[in-house]
Amino acid sequence: MFEVIFQNSVFLVRAYLYLFARILFFGIAIGLSLKGLYAEKDCEKSVCSYFEKTSKSEYKIFIQNKNLYPVSIRLELKLINMTTTLPAPYRTVVSAQTETSIITLMQDKPGQKFKWNYKWWWKSGSFQQRPDYNFVYRLPGTAGTEMYVSQGYNGTFTHNGEFNKYSLDFKMDEGTPIHAARGGLVVNVVNHYTEGGVGEQFKNKQNMISILHDDGTFGEYLHLKENGAIVQEGQKVKTGDLIGYSGNTGYSSIPHLHFHVNHLQSDFNRNRIKTLFKAGGQIKPVYLQKQTRYTVVE
Repeated sequence: MFEVIFQNSVFLVRAYLYLFARILFFGIAIGLSLKGLYAEKDCEKSVCSYFEKTSKSEYKIFIQNKNLYPVSIRLELKLINMTTTLPAPYRTVVSAQTETSIITLMQDKPGQKFKWNYKWWWKSGSFQQRPDYNFVYRLPGTAGTEMYVSQGYNGTFTHNGEFNKYSLDFKMDEGTPIHAARGGLVVNVVNHYTEGGVGEQFKNKQNMISILHDDGTFGEYLHLKENGAIVQEGQKVKTGDLIGYSGNTGYSSIPHLHFHVNHLQSDFNRNRIKTLFKAGGQIKPVYLQKQTRYTVVE
């Protein structure tokens, strides 16, 4: 959290996370310049925030997004005698691999004390994009083969609760080829885990691939074998492309592929959505049912 207070031309800057003044005058004199005041970058993994003083009573807050995908930013501002260029509730989206000013803070009534501070959070994806609920996905197996849904929506083992209920498990022998159910940009690959099981120690330790789709949703493929992903972050893939091989890593009782599609909602909660698939012998796209076999078609 950063806090800035000005009164009668005497100032105090308190940066609870980072604080330093700009070093000037050939590296010998250390001065705190009113016009050049700034805070060191406060970074949370691959996203950073900092502010700069751009005039006597104006500040800009910047976000640096190093990710291959857009991120949504939420600010908590406390303002006294200040106005902003970003209306409450102070949320915005920063594009992939971009560094930009997201908000300007300005003194409201000149000559009077003003004060401000802020906290910030980020989440992957854009809360401004809406999913295409009618998009028809390809089954993530090899064309002409059958895929067995061992656990469907609202499953009793792990597909329950508001967050997990719209997930699918396909029973697969380890090393079975996995194909992209929808094209997009590969934004996350985990390849180094070697073990799996149903103990707590295995949770969040699965090899996986995450693909960003055109509508801002993420398709995620979990429990791949060690070094099972054959795509790289930043690579574009088309629907049906071979992306990896199934396994049994992470929180997993048998070799299988877990697949889900998620998006970021306007309330900043992440939600998984139901997905339609085309399957052999089906006239119309279908929502897959548990303990049912489906033939993969292009």
